[in-house]
Amino acid sequence: MTLVEVVVGIALLATVLVAILTSFRTHSLQVRNAKERMKAIRIADELLSEWMAASRLPLLGQQGALFDPQGWSWRMVATTEVQDLMAIGAQTSRLEILAPNGLSEGRVVAAVELLMPMSNGETQ
Repeated sequence: MTLVEVVVGIALLATVLVAILTSFRTHSLQVRNAKERMKAIRIADELLSEWMAASRLPLLGQQGALFDPQGWSWRMVATTEVQDLMAIGAQTSRLEILAPNGLSEGRVVAAVELLMPMSNGETQ
């Protein structure tokens, strides 16, 4: 075996190792994001279950922190108004679950669209 063959073999091995490490890092990020999204969906489901059981949905613009050591939070925001919905006294709103403190703080991880009665009770 010549020196050139050894150098080419080492370069090939280094290329393969870099590709494996890059793939592992990408996979780890995807797994972490999937777990974060699943937790956000569970949180949204629990919040909606509590609110529906109490027959009390939060008002638009309302937000809150969850009693969670990681710092998850939620907010209720208005979505675009549809004239057909306004005619029957309804509106759509979005429950957004925000990422906990950390790299993606404030990022919406999950959202649920809700059909709600208009808050002022007026119809057009």
